[in-house]
Formats: sequence, structure tokens, C-alpha cells
Amino acid sequence: MAIHVEKFDDAEKFLHELRMSSPRWGNCNGYVSDWVFRGQGDAAWPLLPSLWRCRDDRDKNPFWRQSELEATSLVDKSRIVDAIKRPRWIEIFRARLAEAWAVWSFWRLADALGLEADKPPDLIGADKDVPKSWLVGEFTTFQLEPSSTTALAQHHGIQTRLLDCARHSYVAAYFAASTMPLGATRLAVWAIRESRLAAMDKRLQVLSYPRSRNRYLHAQSGVFLFHRDSESTFAARGTWPCIGDSIESSCGERSIIRLELEAGQAPRLLQLLMAEQFSHAHLMPSLDNVATTVKAIANTQEVDVISKSTGGG
Repeated sequence: MAIHVEKFDDAEKFLHELRMSSPRWGNCNGYVSDWVFRGQGDAAWPLLPSLWRCRDDRDKNPFWRQSELEATSLVDKSRIVDAIKRPRWIEIFRARLAEAWAVWSFWRLADALGLEADKPPDLIGADKDVPKSWLVGEFTTFQLEPSSTTALAQHHGIQTRLLDCARHSYVAAYFAASTMPLGATRLAVWAIRESRLAAMDKRLQVLSYPRSRNRYLHAQSGVFLFHRDSESTFAARGTWPCIGDSIESSCGERSIIRLELEAGQAPRLLQLLMAEQFSHAHLMPSLDNVATTVKAIANTQEVDVISKSTGGG
């Protein structure tokens, strides 16, 4: 089934359609909705975790840059010489190493600062040793399961195989409006029906972690999308699986919806979301973010005053 797309040119109508009290999201009884939401600043972007995005993004990741020699060594030890398989397995090992090293480093510094984070699985140590089970001949069904610290690191900007989502549509709308790149013509909020994932494609899963232990995750109603068979997919076809394509091929009609809004409406959308108490400070509560938010509000109010005094619309 094709992804169902709905296009809007008015922020008020867009936000009205996204309200959690709408019957379409099945949340009128006040319990958790069957839908999860993902906001993206450009409607043209695929649903692709940060670890697998374009090479320009990966080249900015120091852990990815550092992984090349070790990944090549692992492939050599696995005796992969096939001209097609070899570069694919180098890429797979680079992704594994980049994520594992980054998450491990994130945990070590967080723990040193007295911040709560579970120690990740002991796959690598300070000397960056890797387990023998990573060798291809031994691991055909081996998968690195994301730990709670992987999710925490992803939530704070570390590149992983997880895709940030939210249980509340307005959280997704905020991140879509606040992350628009130059040149984008429309932003998007993706709505994905969780029960259809579980029933029709066991490779895709919504992962949740204890929100009581992280106030950002709690404020954002955060959950994560995870593709369990990503490495096998890449080994077979040479491209990382786009989660949107997997859902589209696996689920029934209206199980995945992309709601798009014209880019020029993003400032108005942020104003409306602020009135609903969805802002940088609300979703990432800290005193620094409160200061950032009140200055942004003051700047917006100043622009409105100038616009009205000069007869602007």
C-alpha cells in the first residue's frame, strides 16, 4: 500500500488535524494511542536512522571516521574476498563500531560526571577490542540489540540505528518545525500505527525505555523505531533499509500517514505549539533551555510589534 499523504497550507488546520483528541488517533479515552509520530524538517527526507544517513552526515561523525581500519581488519579476518560482499561487510562493521564506540564513550563520560546511565553491554573496552562473535563466519544471525544507554545516547544526539519518535503528535510537530533546513518546501509529521507493525512485520519494532529515569525522554513521550534485520538487508542489497519503505510494503492502508505543511507556515506553527506548551523549554526542561526559549519568545514578540507598526500582515 502507498504511504497516505495529506498536505496542508495552514498551520491552524495542520495542528487541528494532529490533536491527540482526534478519533483518528484512537486516544479519546485518555490511554496511550496506538500511533507513534516522527517529525522531520523536510518532507522529502526518508525515515532513516542517523547512523545510516548520507555519507556527508557520516563523515562528520568522528567515530565513523575512526572505524575504517578496524572494520577492514575484521573483514580480512573473516576472509571475505568477494568484490561485492567485501565493501558491504566493511560498511556493516563500520556502522557497528561507530555506534558501539560512541555509546561506550557516552556512558563513560556520563558516569564520570555522576549522571545516571546504565553500562552498555561489554562488547568493547577502552582499547576498542571486539568480540570474536563479530567475525562473519560465526555470526550469521548475530544482531547487536540496542541497550537503554543506546537509546539515551541517541536521544542526546549520538548517531545510532534507532529512530527517535514520540507518543504525542505535537512533539513531532515541534521538532519538524524547529529543524527545517534551508531549501525545504514542506515539513512533515509521520504517523505510524504500532499494532500493524507488530502484526505484519516482525523486523520492525517500537522500543520504549523507562521515562522516569530521563526527564527529556519523559517530556517528549519518547519512543524509538528499530529495524531488527538491517544488517542482513544491507549485506543482500547494499543499501540500508528505509523504515518507511518497510512499513509501506508490510502494512495495510492508512497504517502510515505523512502529514505535510508548507514551509512558510513553520513560524506560525511554533507560535501555536508554544500556546499549547510545546516548546524547546517544555520538551527539554532545563534552566538553560528556559532562557533560550524566553529570548526566542521576546524576539518573536518584537517582530510582531514591528510588523503591526509598519502595517505588515
